[in-house]
Amino acid sequence: MHTYSIKCPINSKKISMTSDHATLRPRDIIDVDSFEYEDTLTTSNAMSANFCKGHTLTFPHGKSPHSCYPFALHDTIILPWDYVVRNGIMTLFARKCTTSTNRGTQTCRPCQQLINDTTLEGILTRIEDGVHPNAQFAYHGISGLQDMLSDPH
Repeated sequence: MHTYSIKCPINSKKISMTSDHATLRPRDIIDVDSFEYEDTLTTSNAMSANFCKGHTLTFPHGKSPHSCYPFALHDTIILPWDYVVRNGIMTLFARKCTTSTNRGTQTCRPCQQLINDTTLEGILTRIEDGVHPNAQFAYHGISGLQDMLSDPH
């Protein structure tokens, strides 16, 4: 009887195997179907009740953050927020987000104040009404840039 021990690369736990066969060698076998991915994990209300939910952007019917939001603007000017797009929903988090909230609120004060940011107001107006053709490319979403390229004039 032979005993083999390996260290699991995922959680560093020691796994022991025994075998009657002298040629058996331990292998790292990982059943990837048994993993729960981060975006499918559920948390209890008690755990997530006080985490800041950020400021969710609403896009006009037929428009999505992937095509309308001017992502390149983050490389051009300093914006006081970061963004997350998950399942087609865009959420902004203030750079000063406290990540937790007071009881009874879902968003921390810095994230609540994003709605008053004049740059964000301008972005939302351009998403709704369109971007002036002479504006710098960074102010256009990818769909606006595609429209400019396809326009023969």
